[in-house]
Amino acid sequence: MSLFLLSVKQYRMYACLIISALILWGESMAVETTTNKVVNAMGYAVIHGDKIAEAREQAILNSLILAIDSVVLDMVPLEYLIEHFQVTNEILSDYRDDFIAGYKVLAEMKHKNIYKVAIETTVSIEQLEKRLAEAGIVLGKKALPKLIFFISESKLDDVTARYWWGEDFPYFKAATEMTIAGIMKKKGFEVIDPQKALQSVDIATEENQPVLDDERAISLGSRFGADIVVVGQSRVERTGNIMGTSVRSFQASVTVRALQVQTGMEIASTSQTAVTSHVDEFEGGSEALKKVGILAAEALSTQIAAVWQRRLKKSTPIMLVVEGTRNLENFVLFRKTLNAIVGVEGMKIREMKPDTSTLVVNYSGTPVALADALLLKTFDDFGINITEVSEEHLRIEIVSRQ
Repeated sequence: MSLFLLSVKQYRMYACLIISALILWGESMAVETTTNKVVNAMGYAVIHGDKIAEAREQAILNSLILAIDSVVLDMVPLEYLIEHFQVTNEILSDYRDDFIAGYKVLAEMKHKNIYKVAIETTVSIEQLEKRLAEAGIVLGKKALPKLIFFISESKLDDVTARYWWGEDFPYFKAATEMTIAGIMKKKGFEVIDPQKALQSVDIATEENQPVLDDERAISLGSRFGADIVVVGQSRVERTGNIMGTSVRSFQASVTVRALQVQTGMEIASTSQTAVTSHVDEFEGGSEALKKVGILAAEALSTQIAAVWQRRLKKSTPIMLVVEGTRNLENFVLFRKTLNAIVGVEGMKIREMKPDTSTLVVNYSGTPVALADALLLKTFDDFGINITEVSEEHLRIEIVSRQ
């Protein structure tokens, strides 16, 4: 019997079968690759007149759109997606065909004036990442690093630059730094608040310059728990009156560099200028500094996110044989600490024995680098001994202090 002629009772039975099949199918989703993701989606369309074929095509299209959208929601921080909703949707619309690596219709039916389909869609992660990155869309919900900013600032008539890490300006907040930090936080980066950080790290008696050298910046960044330190300076100057008015113009400039704490390498840099005008000098200078901060934030966020994404793609599985896991509380804390190490992108337990467990950790570095990172961690109730390091695995012993 044609699906189009089902009775209400038959329709309900058929619908239940579809739902059951979809649940089972969802639990046994096809194996995905790093370049593709398989997504389940259902879509429907209204049938206008006798145009059933058109409604079917529209239902399939709606399902494909839902599939792409669901993948994007996993790739882009929600707050950032909402803020850049129009740009993101233009990209998804303009390049939709590039994002669909393939699909198949698993079930379809017509009920009254509605046509509904269930499809399995293979979405190209590679193409999505490419198009979004080209537009400066920040990717990764959990992949973005923790930042701290060291940007000194010279406002109008300042004799010397001011900066929060200096002994004389512990509560100073630079307009450019605050603007850059605020924007990058909205994009999904974790930003360290200097005032809160200073409550646990005391640098009041230390000599610090307005522009930190790489060694000092990395040292402070490590103490504050940052993955990336952003160093630089900004300033604003008067450029004269606008002809025939009392309105003054102001030019702000900023130069910043981003350094990775773990390696000491520079991974991003930008220099920006911006001009504003205002009748009030204070307001005009502040606006120029904020404007140049916006430009710098867009450039930095795109560069850092691109480097971080490439870095995470290079992650490789490393096997950890962990002895002394009989104390589950210690083992849980060890895994939690391990998972928080920069470069660790997930882990799973392969085998558990009475006092030994085997973990597989995806890490964007070598086993030696992972061992070094672990040795920097401290635990209250136990310590760790790394007894073996090879090209593919580590052997670690958890030693209770009691």
